[in-house]
Amino acid sequence: MPGKNDICLSKNKIINDKESYDLIKDSDLVKLDKQDEIIWTGQHITEYVKNNPSISSIYYTRKSSKPFNRIFELMETELADRNIKIKYLFTPSGQGLKGSPRNKELMKQWLHGTLEGYDSLEVEWLLKKKLVHPTG
Repeated sequence: MPGKNDICLSKNKIINDKESYDLIKDSDLVKLDKQDEIIWTGQHITEYVKNNPSISSIYYTRKSSKPFNRIFELMETELADRNIKIKYLFTPSGQGLKGSPRNKELMKQWLHGTLEGYDSLEVEWLLKKKLVHPTG
């Protein structure tokens, strides 16, 4: 999610107005947002969900916090009439999870929602799409 006037994009880093920013760090995203250098995709996601009535859930891979919460709240307000379920999955990086390899713990979390405050993927959908076997 590069800024509008970014230069020197390298991996997750940009230089904007002679300052370096790491696009993975929330603190740097907050700084760029305050400078109005972020183009948020919330409206595009909302339109996509509105145009695809089969979508019944939205999964966020982060918890709602500033400045992200205003985007989440706008999406939820615009989709209120659709009765969309909002779910929170643990971040795909697995950062903060115990276990080695971490990807096993992440899959367990996504399939079973073992950590408080985080949801799991919808089992019915996973079975329908044949992404998991009914016996586990």
